[in-house]
Amino acid sequence: MKSECRDGVEVWAKLECYNPFSRSVKDRPVWNMLRRALEEDRVRRKLYEATSGNVGIALAALCNFYGLELTAFLPKKPPAVTLKLLRILGAGIIETDYETISPEFWRWVASLAERNRALNLNQFENYANPEVHYRTLANELIEQLEAVGKEA
Repeated sequence: MKSECRDGVEVWAKLECYNPFSRSVKDRPVWNMLRRALEEDRVRRKLYEATSGNVGIALAALCNFYGLELTAFLPKKPPAVTLKLLRILGAGIIETDYETISPEFWRWVASLAERNRALNLNQFENYANPEVHYRTLANELIEQLEAVGKEA
């Protein structure tokens, strides 16, 4: 998507809401984290993840594809749309007393996952989360901008 600024500078945006799994901006990193867990044979039938929304939505969609069960742990008072989407996608939902996502919160979820033999991708410390942007998104941006430049 192209836009013009006041100074005549072109501004481009990549609309990640067109991602294929859940339309979430987190489809790409969640896919990579789950793919890595599959490659490393760490996947279990149940997954637990601390999320404020988008990671949980993307993960719920991918869990449906792989026949896995997700329990999404959310901070206090999540947006209604997040709850609806997670329910539509079949995720279990645990609304916690945590005000925000914090290290204490996601470490608590990780300990529950370990205790209950569930996989916790731990988006906050998982190298596969940002890695996918370098491996795929950066290249897509370069290729797409070069293609637009050739058309102009």
